[in-house]
Amino acid sequence: MSKVSVIMPVYNGENFIEEAIGSILNQTYSDWELICIDDGSTDGSKEIIRSFNDKRIRYFYQKNFGSPARGRNLGIKVSNGDYIAFIDQDDIYLPESISERIKCFIKNPKICFVYSDCMIIDAEGKEIHDSIIRYTNKIPFSGWVFKELFSGIFIPIQAVMIKKKVFDNVGMFNEKLVGTDDYEMWLRISCHYPITYLNKALAKWRDNPTSLSHNQHQMDENFANCLESVLRQFPDSYTLIGARNVRKRMYALSIDVAYGCLIRGEWNLARKWLKKSWYWGRKPKTLVQLLISYCTPLAQRCWSVEQQAKSSSIVDE
Repeated sequence: MSKVSVIMPVYNGENFIEEAIGSILNQTYSDWELICIDDGSTDGSKEIIRSFNDKRIRYFYQKNFGSPARGRNLGIKVSNGDYIAFIDQDDIYLPESISERIKCFIKNPKICFVYSDCMIIDAEGKEIHDSIIRYTNKIPFSGWVFKELFSGIFIPIQAVMIKKKVFDNVGMFNEKLVGTDDYEMWLRISCHYPITYLNKALAKWRDNPTSLSHNQHQMDENFANCLESVLRQFPDSYTLIGARNVRKRMYALSIDVAYGCLIRGEWNLARKWLKKSWYWGRKPKTLVQLLISYCTPLAQRCWSVEQQAKSSSIVDE
């Protein structure tokens, strides 16, 4: 059998990590190692991990960085497996998760990247939906999927298994990206390798109301930053996707980010993203919003100065 290295970034995960590790121990496929990368946890995560008496579970501690990307990178570097898989601290593998994906590689040795579907559970472990792909109205593409993937992510990290040698070619996760380091990695990989979809739910993704994924405005900004990074790295993207499709996707993200900034009153940031949306779309409504973003703070400052002047006048009297 080929060894599989499952990488789990950990930060203050004591509420769910025991169940996550237990799901790895319950795998029908036994030639695995679980690499837990502790990103400076301040709770009982370390003690819970070390309470498992299994030599296949490896624990590493690093100073808090604040992004799972660094933990994933360290996990890849210290791994001994031929294949790399990922699990978050609050997610669960179904018993056949590793074995079903390994079968795909055995059946077709040319395959380098396999992903499957996931179930969705709530914080208490109750099933919300039996398919994250159908729940989010995604299409699980296979093959050379860079163009489709650029339009939106449909690959859950808990369902991914990759030949380790792939990372020698495409590099490590981008640690500067927040919440989208996996998406950016899948895009990079899809430029070099075809991707295979396995039509089975092999993991459970826990829908945590406090997670970053529930902050839509922040995630829009994260996705926009992610795709800008990809476009810089791969100028051929415009040819692969089509310049019009690139502009459409980037305009939609930029205007959504700008709108979120305007709602929060973050005028400087709003102007930054409105300028980007104007670059991608040059639509009249963007120009109007851009003018508003300049005029409104000025009007507020004038109003503030006027009120201060009135207050001073009253005091002087």
